[in-house]
Amino acid sequence: MSENKNTTNQQEEEIDLGKLFVLIGKGFSKLFTAIGNFLLGIKRLLILFALFIKRNLILVGAVTILGLSFGLYKDITAEPKFEASMVVNANYDSKDQLYYEVVAINNAASNKKRSPELFKRLGLEKETDFFKVEIEPGTISNLQKLKMFNGYLKGLDSLNASKVDFDKFIEDLSVFDYPRQKITVTATNPIAFTHFKSLLFENINKNGLISSRKKAKLATIKKQEEKTKEAISDLDTLMQIQNQALIAESKKENSATSIITATQPTSNNGLELYTKRLEYVKVLNSLAIEKASIVDTIQILSDFSQYTIPEFIFYETKTVIFGVLSFILIIFILSIVEFNKYLNREIEALKKNEL
Repeated sequence: MSENKNTTNQQEEEIDLGKLFVLIGKGFSKLFTAIGNFLLGIKRLLILFALFIKRNLILVGAVTILGLSFGLYKDITAEPKFEASMVVNANYDSKDQLYYEVVAINNAASNKKRSPELFKRLGLEKETDFFKVEIEPGTISNLQKLKMFNGYLKGLDSLNASKVDFDKFIEDLSVFDYPRQKITVTATNPIAFTHFKSLLFENINKNGLISSRKKAKLATIKKQEEKTKEAISDLDTLMQIQNQALIAESKKENSATSIITATQPTSNNGLELYTKRLEYVKVLNSLAIEKASIVDTIQILSDFSQYTIPEFIFYETKTVIFGVLSFILIIFILSIVEFNKYLNREIEALKKNEL
């Protein structure tokens, strides 16, 4: 009995598996059939399109050649464009303002009809003049990326710091997190580079919040410089008094080997004063460097020094653009004409059937 039951179960399982494979086979067959029909449909459309072009080859060719010729004429007669870039560092949290001003100037000056006054301020007075400005984060080395990553980790506790991945950190950086920004200007007249820079800085310096931050920071540095200079002056006075005392003592002892000069203090106290003075001088130098780096709201690291011709991109030329547009336009018009003919035929057929 048990053997008969096992045999029956095996047969049923084989039948079920057979049905499953049959269903899978039918499913693949339908899928391949659908794909084949889709490809045949595309092939049919391509053939119909080719026949359509063949019937209207002269008209399509003539209009396309006319568009190509007009675009070629525009490319030949167009004035040459110049391109230059500068790298800047935005101080006093002015990166937002920097990006806003660059985008605003580009939008207002790229179309002369929108802001003719701004267009003239950039030195672009001809009808054919062109202006475009772009801003993007400046390139940074891997060492700078590591410094940014380490600086970010220092602000976290050990538990959260251990969860931060370096690659994910770099990927999540926004344009405002980069220390430097690259501004690229393209124009038909190189004088626009200088005018743009003056206009950009003028607009940013009008921001009252940025100006107040700048004044406060420079005032703080100035106070630190004054205190440091006073400390150096006090140390110089103490060192001078000490040296005079040592010289007087050495004269009393009448010993040539015990003479101490102001530049080489030999006593422990004099050496401490001299070391302290060197520390204050280092502080003063670091303050001078910091002041020089932030004296301007937008610090120019690399100016518009060399003008270059923008890279030639074939598909962006007017020849290609007008040629493609002419081809699409004539195909669209002919398609409407053919569709209208088809509707007229259908209307005539309906009228005949009614009769």
